[in-house]
Amino acid sequence: MNRFEKYVRFLGRDDPGVRRLLELVELRPEMRKNIEARLVQIMRRRVGSTIDLPPFTIASPNREYHRPFLIGQGLCGNGPGYDYFVDLDSFEQSGSIPGSTGMGKSTLAEVIAIGVANCGGRAIFLDSMHEHHKLIHAFKPGEVLVLELGKSEKENPLQPPGNMSPEDWKGIQKNILREQFLRDGSLNLHDDIMHRAYKAYGVYDGGENYPTIKRILSGALEKTDFKLGTRSYGFKESLTDRLRTLGNIPNSFDVIKGYDLPDILRSTKIVIFRLGHYSADVRLFYVNVKLEKIRQCLAQHPGEFGRVIIVLEESCELISNFLKNRSDITEPTIYRAIRQFRRYGASFLVVDQFAGGIPDQIWSCFNNIFVMRQSDMKSMWTITKARNLDEEQAEFLSRIPPRTCIHCPADDAPRLIEITDLNLPPVSEEELDEYMAPLLQQLKYVPDDGSPPPVVK
Repeated sequence: MNRFEKYVRFLGRDDPGVRRLLELVELRPEMRKNIEARLVQIMRRRVGSTIDLPPFTIASPNREYHRPFLIGQGLCGNGPGYDYFVDLDSFEQSGSIPGSTGMGKSTLAEVIAIGVANCGGRAIFLDSMHEHHKLIHAFKPGEVLVLELGKSEKENPLQPPGNMSPEDWKGIQKNILREQFLRDGSLNLHDDIMHRAYKAYGVYDGGENYPTIKRILSGALEKTDFKLGTRSYGFKESLTDRLRTLGNIPNSFDVIKGYDLPDILRSTKIVIFRLGHYSADVRLFYVNVKLEKIRQCLAQHPGEFGRVIIVLEESCELISNFLKNRSDITEPTIYRAIRQFRRYGASFLVVDQFAGGIPDQIWSCFNNIFVMRQSDMKSMWTITKARNLDEEQAEFLSRIPPRTCIHCPADDAPRLIEITDLNLPPVSEEELDEYMAPLLQQLKYVPDDGSPPPVVK
């Protein structure tokens, strides 16, 4: 299809103005270039002066939707715009929102989360930017829960989720710590200490008095003695430093049993886990633990929560480039989850500034890609390759206006969309605390009573 035909298809042959220009082309073929320029002027006037001929067609009117929800206005159709819907079923696979800062990625993620929730599903935010709590104004009180690491969150990373055995949970913890560059000696020491601690606390016998990180530090790990200067002593120091960093997080990790995730998902539509202002190591550990517990929750309660969307912000910041050179790590936990959660009725919405940091094998898992303005060549090349954009579409990636995106579904042509403005008022931390206070009183957890840890042999 040549450029002239693309412009005609954009505007629609049934448009009166376009129809007159086509008749003129038939009468005066030598004026084709002038008429093509006139089509360009019409398109610029219709979609706004900030857009310079985005080469995208309108959505097919014959497309069938099973559970649609509105995300914005489609551009470049017959008229100023048309309601643009996406189908909840299209989120059976994961999606992505790549784009530069300030382009509206978070707004689009919120629009999609609201649509999923209103269709009977659930949305879980792993919020590293602390900007999604304004969603409390989009639902009834209690339907949005905001839990912050180090503040209102209660989670014991050493507590196996659901019906998972302590041995299996030890193996998962070992993989999580391996991604944080603990050496094999430290990992083996961690495995041995956890085995002795679970045994001392009666976890292997069905007990639910789980050890905490602080109790491990003051119990089994402290009493494990190695000669100063030996390799084993170095392994202990590395493990101690890592656990001490986690154990010093106030309010969250010092509980025997954390909040019950299935109960939370039953009573809410949107759950926002704020990652706090901690180091990348702490946030990565927390996110990986939370993802594994979400996986077990969904596996044990299939279909109970409807379609579950997990919004993961800035995944590239949670994955170190050095992991790519590790022969003992087949795939980071986050990327493995993106590929595997589909079998549990869940999918991810990966929100990233740097699209070029996401590996090719993960792009192949994305069904819906909502592309916002790109500012670096590697990201533009990655997106162009992932969705086979033509030359004009690829050139437009650096000129997409704010709050506008290119929707690239896996099974259809790219569409240009102006995102719905939610107009949600800002929420201060004081307002959020007031909103959450009665909800936190309803959540059950078992605090650490401060008693001495049992003797670990």
